[in-house]
Parts: sequence; C-alpha cells; structure tokens
Amino acid sequence: MDSAKALVSEAVKQLRDKNADNNEERVSIAIPLLRKACALYELEGAYREAAITHQMIAMHAYSINAPCVSAKEHADAARLFSRLPDGPALAIAAWKESCRIYEAERRWSSAAQQCVRIAEMAHRNNLCDEAISAYEKAALLHKQDNNPGTAALYTEKAMWLNVDTGRLDKASVEFKQVMEVYTANYIGTEQKTSTTTTAGGHKL
Repeated sequence: MDSAKALVSEAVKQLRDKNADNNEERVSIAIPLLRKACALYELEGAYREAAITHQMIAMHAYSINAPCVSAKEHADAARLFSRLPDGPALAIAAWKESCRIYEAERRWSSAAQQCVRIAEMAHRNNLCDEAISAYEKAALLHKQDNNPGTAALYTEKAMWLNVDTGRLDKASVEFKQVMEVYTANYIGTEQKTSTTTTAGGHKL
C-alpha cells in the first residue's frame, strides 16, 4: 500500500505545482499517477482507498472538461465501494453521479447502465423504493435512446417490484406500457414472417 500512497502523494504534488502552465497540464500529469495508485490499491484489496482515488480522478477530469472520463471514474469507484460491507450507499451515490454526468452529455445508454447497477444493488439490499426508481429511470433513458424494447424490459422489472410492495395501481399502469411494446413487436414480427414467396415469385 505504501507504493500506492507514494503515487497519490506525487499526484497531489503535481496538482499543486505552481510552475505548470495551467490546470489541464497539472491534471494530465497527475491522472496517470492516480490510475496506477488505483490499480495497486485494488491489487492489495484496499477497495475503499482505490474507490476514493477513482473519485479524485473523476473530480479533476471534470475540471478539465472531460466529463465522460469523470463519469467512468465515478462508476469505477462505485464498483469498488460495492465490495465493502458498508459500501452499498457509497456505491449508489457514485453511480448516481456517473449517471448524472452521462445524462448531461446525452449518453443515454451509458446513463441507463448506471441506473441498472443502482437498481440491482438497491434490490439486493432491500431498498425497494430506490430499486424501483432506478429501473424506471433506466427505462426512460432507453426510450430517450430510441430503444423501446430495452425500456420495456426495465419497466417490467419495476412493475414486478411494485407488485411485490403492494403498489398495484402503479404496477397496472406499467403492465399496460410493457404490453403495448411487446404487442407491437410481436405484430411486427408476425407480419414479417407471414409473408412468404412461392417458386413463381408470388407473395402469400
């Protein structure tokens, strides 16, 4: 762990370097050092330290207008926080920040992926409200990304959680939304497969 700490110390020194021309130069030198520290921390099983270092990278990447790099680092931090006994809340918060940044950048699919991770973590930890909300947001983001089939999949997951928690009115609305998509897809598939061509070239 001492090697990782030394790398972090060197990165902090670079970030405070008054001789660098600008913040972007300082950050571009510091980030590779911090990434090496993350890898070492993770190898040593120091998941909390690795996660916090990923968050440092995320903060500084955002400061130099690299939002998608920042979002990925928040997601990496969440993955590591999720391995800690007290990590679920920290992981969910980090995934939410990753989602927020991806959404602001109109990276709908990447934002939705973070929502699914939130939902799965919340469900495993009996945080049903959080899980339902995250699945519903994942569905909305996939709709925004013109992916109704995947949106329906996550709406269905939210629906079953609403059933489990007795929110039958909400589940009923989501059931109708899911069936509309599945029915439309089924009819479209049937229309394609029902048209065949004879040897003479006539469509049946």
